[in-house]
Amino acid sequence: MTINRIALLLVALLGAAFLGLSLKSSWHAIPIGLDEVVEAPATRWFKGILLIGSMILFFVFVISFWRKTIAWNTLTMVILIQFILLLVFPFAVLNLDPAYSAKATWLQQQFDTLTWLGGDVYKAHSDRYDFRALSVNVQDLPFRLAAYRPPDQGLLSYGVSDWQDWSERMGYGAVFAQFIGKGWSVGCIGLVFLLVGVSGFYMRIDEKEKQWSAKALFFWGGMSGIIMVLLTNLPIQLASKSLSSARQLNVNGDFQQALQKLEMAENQLPSLQFDTGFLLQKGALQSTLQIEELATKLYRVYQTGRRGLKHQVEVQLEALLNEQTTNDIGYLEANRMLMHLAIDSLNVGQNQKAMVLFEKSLQRDPAGLMAHFHLQLLALKTASLADNTRHHEAVKAILATYQRKEKRAILAASHLMLSQGEFAEGNIAAASLARKRSRGYGK
Repeated sequence: MTINRIALLLVALLGAAFLGLSLKSSWHAIPIGLDEVVEAPATRWFKGILLIGSMILFFVFVISFWRKTIAWNTLTMVILIQFILLLVFPFAVLNLDPAYSAKATWLQQQFDTLTWLGGDVYKAHSDRYDFRALSVNVQDLPFRLAAYRPPDQGLLSYGVSDWQDWSERMGYGAVFAQFIGKGWSVGCIGLVFLLVGVSGFYMRIDEKEKQWSAKALFFWGGMSGIIMVLLTNLPIQLASKSLSSARQLNVNGDFQQALQKLEMAENQLPSLQFDTGFLLQKGALQSTLQIEELATKLYRVYQTGRRGLKHQVEVQLEALLNEQTTNDIGYLEANRMLMHLAIDSLNVGQNQKAMVLFEKSLQRDPAGLMAHFHLQLLALKTASLADNTRHHEAVKAILATYQRKEKRAILAASHLMLSQGEFAEGNIAAASLARKRSRGYGK
């Protein structure tokens, strides 16, 4: 055996080791509490696929080595199919369990609201000039929660400007990148190493075998790509067609058929279920048809809010939240509406009201990053150092599960609020340490 083939065999073994590490590691997880995370339901299915594929690879390799035969075609086929299926994992995370993806999208929306250039972190740094931070108004949440813009065109109609929409519908958006674990990445790298090692090992047998192997690699690579396109784009295109039909039926006044088309679309593309616009459109149709379901109640709350009846909105939300379970998508949307009320109360100076509403939100969503961050601000305003410290520690614990580097800005702002609180209490050493940490120094 030549040195080159030994090196390629080592590359293949390294790939196998990476696959083993992938099976032991987290692939995608989100916080559901200060010290608790939950793994994406899709992970166990894809780890099972990876494990079964790895076992097939091992047995095929052992049998071919024992019989002194070449099983390159089978090995390559299994590796490529595994690799393409792993590329479908982000789409599965988004659609296999809508309640999970809704929660992940909600966590990401809070992060974006805090860190964009007009968000709370940057406003805090520019406006919080005294220890009570009386001048700060907090940024309200976007009206709509959605992982992507609902599909409204055919696959062949996509242009360069639509690339972001297409990639987000495939699952490759900020939500996936924010909470990705090393297991999925390591698994993809391991399969690439395996493919390079196995391909190179057998391609060096002779020229005839090399030509045949190259053709087989091209064939199975193409087939695997087609599998990926079908698995991910077919549901998107079917949902796009259903949504288009629903819009037309709604315009024509055929509300029953329009509702059926909306329900068909959410079955075809489950991640539509937590889109705020989709929920309200469904609720509007159900209200017209006098169907009393969750979407109808959310739509009723939304209409009450548009009329400016905030107290009635709070009463309706309390009743709605008491009906829902923690895994219900409608529960999450109702809790988001409660956060809108809390932020509005804070911005008009109703601090006690805001604190009550934020605390109610945290009772149902302990990992609410914005609620903890704003409660820390309120603790600073009311000179409550204990609450300031408690919510600062909560912000740190939650951000430990985030991957984006922008989280350092949130941590810096949180350390700054803690520093101001410590200074107000006369704790100069503690205030100085927190101030240093807000600038990236100290531990």
